[in-house]
Amino acid sequence: MAVLVGTFTHEQIQTLQANPRVEGIYEDVIIKAAAIQTHATWGLARLSSTHKLQNQDPLAATFTYRYNEYAGENVDVYVLDSGVYVDHIDFGGRARWGPTFGGYSKKDETGHGTHVAGIIASNTFGVAKRANIIAIKILGGAKNHGYSSDLISALDYVFTSAWVFHRKGRRSVVNISMNVPGSLPINSALAKLKNKVILIVSRS
Repeated sequence: MAVLVGTFTHEQIQTLQANPRVEGIYEDVIIKAAAIQTHATWGLARLSSTHKLQNQDPLAATFTYRYNEYAGENVDVYVLDSGVYVDHIDFGGRARWGPTFGGYSKKDETGHGTHVAGIIASNTFGVAKRANIIAIKILGGAKNHGYSSDLISALDYVFTSAWVFHRKGRRSVVNISMNVPGSLPINSALAKLKNKVILIVSRS
């Protein structure tokens, strides 16, 4: 296959596009080697490995994680959970509070939401190390529970907020790491987000 590389005017590109012998015209983009994190966890290493890891100790931090250093850039991840310790140094200033639903304070009493956010985007344990975290608290109290009505309100907030950023070229992800019983109102709220090209990640 012959490849022609160069800088072309708009008229030249149109001429090339009209040529039946030209298969396609593409931008000559920059490519880079994958970034490497040493002393990574088993989970991170498994994500970048195509085969079973010899060491199966999930508590060891002796693995290597190969990843795209730009992963998560211009992406906002809304973490609907118990809140997030947004000032943790490992978030590098990329975490902030959104609203809370259910009358809870902006504090993660149980650490569950911070743990989830850390897996998503922290510098040491995160998959997408450039993503922004937006903490939305819908779980609280000693039992760390909430109500479906608060979840629906939170999803409605995400719909409005994420769509504003989407129009500015940013992308959004919603993470819901909790047991959520199915219902028509919740399904409708999730479908509304999906229709606006907002990725939903949920644990059931």
